[in-house]
Amino acid sequence: MAFKVVTFCLLLFAIFCALFTVCLFRTLFTFRSPKPEPCGSNHKQIVADQNVLKRFSDAIKLRTISWEKGVYERDELAKFAALIKNSFPNIHSSKFITHEIVNNYSMLYTIKGSDSSLKPYLLLAHLDVVPVEVNKWIFPPFEGTIKDGYIYGRGSIDVKFSVMSIMEALEYLLKNGFKPKRSFYISFGHDEEVLGADGARMVANKLKIKGVGELEYLLDEGSPVLKNIILGVNTLVAMVSTTEKGYATVRITVKGEPGHSSFPPFNLAVNKLAKIIAKFTPNAHRNMFGYGIEMDLLESIAPYASFPYKFVYSNLWLFEHILAYIFTLKPLTNSFIRTSTTIVKVNAGIKENVVPSEAEAVINHRINPSQSVKEIFEYDKYLAKDENVTIQLLDGYFEPLSISPTKDTFGFEKISKSIKEIFGDIPVVPGILIGNTDSRWYRNLTNCIYRFLPVVLTEDDLKGVHGHNERLSVSNYENSINFYHHLILNSNEKHILQKKKIKSEL
Repeated sequence: MAFKVVTFCLLLFAIFCALFTVCLFRTLFTFRSPKPEPCGSNHKQIVADQNVLKRFSDAIKLRTISWEKGVYERDELAKFAALIKNSFPNIHSSKFITHEIVNNYSMLYTIKGSDSSLKPYLLLAHLDVVPVEVNKWIFPPFEGTIKDGYIYGRGSIDVKFSVMSIMEALEYLLKNGFKPKRSFYISFGHDEEVLGADGARMVANKLKIKGVGELEYLLDEGSPVLKNIILGVNTLVAMVSTTEKGYATVRITVKGEPGHSSFPPFNLAVNKLAKIIAKFTPNAHRNMFGYGIEMDLLESIAPYASFPYKFVYSNLWLFEHILAYIFTLKPLTNSFIRTSTTIVKVNAGIKENVVPSEAEAVINHRINPSQSVKEIFEYDKYLAKDENVTIQLLDGYFEPLSISPTKDTFGFEKISKSIKEIFGDIPVVPGILIGNTDSRWYRNLTNCIYRFLPVVLTEDDLKGVHGHNERLSVSNYENSINFYHHLILNSNEKHILQKKKIKSEL
């Protein structure tokens, strides 16, 4: 008996040693720390001087709010278009650039290159912003206040800085004699915050009418350069989103008995609704870790991580279930691995002494790329299953976008190169965008759709997006301008860089 126990223990020890050896080998050799890439550039740094900052501040002052589909501040949007035209005279007087207003407010620029054999690319941003709660802000949200190295205001991050950065970069290039070989487009939608049906959708249709067959790549707003967000990684991490979530909103309506509040009936609509929506927690839908691109993300991060995180990220085959749990501990990482579920509206009652006969809740989902609208709606129906309850899938839903390629692709390579030229030799990794952008309207023009914000943001910075006290540092804004400057120059090249291929460990 003792011999069997010893043999069993030795067998377990041998298995442990074998597993440890395999994991250590993968950590040290397969996911070894990369040598710094030469990222030097002869490009002269564009400085965000007072004139540059004033133009950005003036853009923030415009209340280009989108309230709901088809309802937006039209006069303010027109003022924004006028501001852009007056601020960048070289762009609007260039012989090889045409400027069009699409559906009254969206903007489309065509920059004609000299080599028609090269496929064009598209840079996107949007002019509109979300509403604000004015009394919750330190500085007025539409004054463009510059204080202590920050520009405050709605749209400073989402996403007027991209609009102005792209234009500043192109204006600077034209002043210095830039003549493109590769054609490209710039488009600013006017209703992205209400799903872009009047703006980006119409611009995409315009491009088709113009005969644009296929784009080399598309770059829209997306994930930022992350700071102190990924465990075990002390360096900045540039996350370029190669997919984005789908979108669906459902309405749950509960019927109950009406009456006087002094002797309420037992079958209260509000009480029943409360029991149902209590099931719709942030973790209501299942954990999809391992089904999406988070594995690629972590393996891309592994060479830059410190121990023991590097050991874990290098061996996802062994630690997958542990990481699946760890990702659930923070709202941001939890949203990466599942369909998010948020109760956004609850409504019932007409007067304080009248028992409401009906109560309703509206629930918004951002759908994980590994799932579908149908799958999510069927599970919602299961959660809400009860008598006198109806559940409705509201208009405006759409499926998650497909994952864009990153290996040996022109767009991802040029975006990565430009990132490293601005932010240094930091990891550039694929990611998932947990929100939604205008880019989905252009799916028929390219399968190389990337989403990236060329600014360094922390978790606290991200709270200002659609929240209070949204702000962007002056240094971030300057980096953003220079990123687009480099990207336009790098995209003027004909081919991707040929890199030495690394043999597989197998």
